Amino acid sequence: MIDKILIISLEKDKARRERIYSLIEREPNKSLAKKTAFIKGVHFSKINEEFLSRNNLDYYRSWPITEQITKEIEEEYSKESSIYKVGCGRFYKKELKRGQLGCLLGHIQCWREIVSKGYDSALILEDDSFWDKRLSEELEYLKSQKDSWIKGGIDFCFLGRESHLENREQEWELDRKYVIPEYSYNSHSYILTYQGAIKLLSQEPHKKLMSADEFLGASYSRHPRSDIRQLIKRNLNAISLRYNQCLIYQALGENINLTNIEDSGSINET
Repeated sequence: MIDKILIISLEKDKARRERIYSLIEREPNKSLAKKTAFIKGVHFSKINEEFLSRNNLDYYRSWPITEQITKEIEEEYSKESSIYKVGCGRFYKKELKRGQLGCLLGHIQCWREIVSKGYDSALILEDDSFWDKRLSEELEYLKSQKDSWIKGGIDFCFLGRESHLENREQEWELDRKYVIPEYSYNSHSYILTYQGAIKLLSQEPHKKLMSADEFLGASYSRHPRSDIRQLIKRNLNAISLRYNQCLIYQALGENINLTNIEDSGSINET
């Protein structure tokens, strides 16, 4: 089922690579280590207008929205939803960070790798991913469900995320272990098929750089912002482990105190 494990990692983060690779080496299925490759990420310090122009890249320049529009978006949702409680609007009002653009560039490199190498599917991980259950068992289970994936036309599967609309999520009719994900954050662990990679790349993400969470969220669910719904087509058929049954988490606290986004500064500060 999984042809490759692609791990996004910045060149400077050797300790992170060693930590996550050791997790893979501990898995009962020893072939997983042989299938693993690291994808070199783009450090935020390289990202400025000259870098974007030279590499035929651009970001969504209308990202920040007003306080009033943000309030209207949040009020569309229940006060029990994470969109309201977590306050997604605080991200909508801020300029995009250079680290967010670099993060999405790393994911785009993975999608291109899937297409160029012709992989049927790959597990994409960020290097701060962590799991304490056996990854091998879940991947073996997914392999046994390949016919269901084909029948359901599945492009994408979350193995870990933060669901913002969990109460709206419906069971996947072909396997009740999974749900149809609504708008979620955390794109640190997912399986993407060849067809899914084609669909994502068809949207020219390199010209619409933003947070990977927001870009992917718009691709498989109804994004809360109407401008993002117009910019990015909802074209991925996605499933996910239930939010309270996630297999893979982000490992903040395991000598990883910050993501490479937090201190990166906004794109307008370059």
